[in-house]
Amino acid sequence: MDDSFDPQALFRQGQMYARRGEFLKAIDSITLAIEQDAFRPEYFFERGNCFTAIEELSDAIADYGVALDIDPEFAAAWHNRGTARADFGELQDAVADYDKAIRLTPDDPDPYNGRGVALARMDDTEAALEDFCKALELDPSSTRILFNRANAYTALERHQEAIEDYNAAIKRSPFHARSYLYRGTSWLALGKHGKAIDDFSTVLRMEGTNAEAFYQRGRTHLDQRDFDAAFADLNRAVKLAPSHASSWNLRGVVLAQSGKHEAALQDFNKAIELDPELVSAHFNRGLAHFQHKNWPAALADFTATIELDPRHAPAWNLRASVHLQQGDKLATIADHARGLEINPDDALAHNHLAWISATAPEAELRDGRQAVEHARRACELTGWKVAGFLDTLAAALAENGDFDEAVRYQQEAIHLVSEPERPEYQSRLDLYRGGKPFRDV
Repeated sequence: MDDSFDPQALFRQGQMYARRGEFLKAIDSITLAIEQDAFRPEYFFERGNCFTAIEELSDAIADYGVALDIDPEFAAAWHNRGTARADFGELQDAVADYDKAIRLTPDDPDPYNGRGVALARMDDTEAALEDFCKALELDPSSTRILFNRANAYTALERHQEAIEDYNAAIKRSPFHARSYLYRGTSWLALGKHGKAIDDFSTVLRMEGTNAEAFYQRGRTHLDQRDFDAAFADLNRAVKLAPSHASSWNLRGVVLAQSGKHEAALQDFNKAIELDPELVSAHFNRGLAHFQHKNWPAALADFTATIELDPRHAPAWNLRASVHLQQGDKLATIADHARGLEINPDDALAHNHLAWISATAPEAELRDGRQAVEHARRACELTGWKVAGFLDTLAAALAENGDFDEAVRYQQEAIHLVSEPERPEYQSRLDLYRGGKPFRDV
């Protein structure tokens, strides 16, 4: 018999090509088999696998669908279509397919793992974690599932548990570079900089061109204020992955911290060009402009930061400071108030609001009671040890008519300041002793 017309022979030939990685030839052979016999679900399933291998996901999803039309109990087809749909971005449909696979084969860890990955991508990390735990009950030695559960723990900021899973994954697969990489990020989150650097360095010994490892090690060096080492690593990161906006942004931070303002701005500009929605790049560029008193540019960048992330409290508070520099006290008050709604424990914002409310020459901006509340909160948050905040509290108490207490706190402030600052503080103390509030004109 001529095998060229035998669908089973053609199918076996396609499987052979697939095992050798010759997927286009495999697809041709299986297609010929399907033309001879279009009612074999395994033919469509295997051709779907070949389409998946060459990332033709639409064709893969279609073939798995035909296999399931023929045999709705084909668990592997439900699983593989779920995986193809997840890779194609159809996450909800992927979860539905994994549900079917789990119902048909409840003792198979793979559908639980696949569903967990899809749920994690949907930001349902708690549900993803449940699936990874179930998958590990069924296959406790799987490096892949341990790694995925560790990533879920990391996303939930349960870093010690993440490290335990990364440790187990590394024990089973000592050359799994990503386990070292992500364990390093968990060590960094726990403040274990030395352990983090060890892990990132291990990755780079395995994969000397791993841009993410250079980026993460550079980030760790920056946390330790080792600017030279941070710059060296981030420089490698941007060369290896020039389209990675976060590397440009972080190198800009290093340059700014090193006093290289113009070079830092160039890096922030590049980061924003690559990713216009990278919040930290807009904020960092705004901070660089702020530090060099370029108020219009700082205002524009902090505004962009707020538009991208309306709950970015530092951007609200720094924009308030820019407004103050530009003489717009009403806008200053409004932005600080919004910043404190988001982060009620920002001592500096409380202090700024208290100072304006206590000392503004404009009567309509002053509110002694609120000034005292904000000033007291600033002092509480800093342990009553910041002279400038005690100075503000004294001004607020004076505005509120409590001059005896104003004198007491101003004296405490004077004891904390350096000798060159004392005349200014003393001048306010003299006002309070004379029963007069201070006006910041």
